[in-house]
Amino acid sequence: MSTAIFATAAPGENVIAPSEPMETDEALYELIHGQRVELVPMSVRAVTIANRLTSVLNAFAKPIDLGEAFMEMLIVVPVPDDEERNRRPDVCFVSSTRLAASSPEDPDAAAWDVVPDVVVEVTSPSDRAEEQRRKVVEYFQLGVRSVWVVYPKLGLIDVYETPANCRVFGPGDVLTGDPVLPGFELRLAELFRPIGSSGA
Repeated sequence: MSTAIFATAAPGENVIAPSEPMETDEALYELIHGQRVELVPMSVRAVTIANRLTSVLNAFAKPIDLGEAFMEMLIVVPVPDDEERNRRPDVCFVSSTRLAASSPEDPDAAAWDVVPDVVVEVTSPSDRAEEQRRKVVEYFQLGVRSVWVVYPKLGLIDVYETPANCRVFGPGDVLTGDPVLPGFELRLAELFRPIGSSGA
C-alpha cells in the first residue's frame, strides 16, 4: 500500500497532493475528488510481496479458469461524496464471472470500472493506519468480497470478510482463500521468505 504527502481539501478529508507536478503518466496515482494524487513508491519488501501474491494467485486460478490477479491496477471506487474516485490496490483478483461482465470497453483507459472479488493492500513503512482502514471500508462499499492487508515486516495478514470482521494469519500459518478462493492455500513462511532466497 502506498501513501503520499497530505494536503487539506474537502472538509473532514485528507487529500493526497503530489510533492511536485507530474509531467507524464509514469507516476502511480489515485484520483481523489478529481485530483490526481501521486503515490509514494512502495518499499522493496512490499513490491516483492505484492509480486509473489500476484504470481501465486494466477498460478492457482488460471488453470481452473477461476479468474485473474492484477498488480497495481487502477479501479473505479465511487463513494457518496466522490463518484469518480479511483484507487490502485497493490493486488486485486477478479473472478472469471466478473471478468466476463466487466470487460473494459477501452483496454487503454487509465482506470477499470470493475469490482474485484479480492483486494490486497501491502503495507510500507510510510503507510498510515487511518488511510488503510478508509480503503478497506471503501472496497467493501464497492462490493469487494474479501480484503487482505499484509504487514511484511511483521509476517502478518489481516483478512477482512467485512469492514468489522477479520481473521489474522501469522508466522507459521497457512493463508486460505475460502470462501472467495476455494481451495487456495499459501504458507506465509513462503510468502515472507527473505528476498533472494529460493522457494521451497
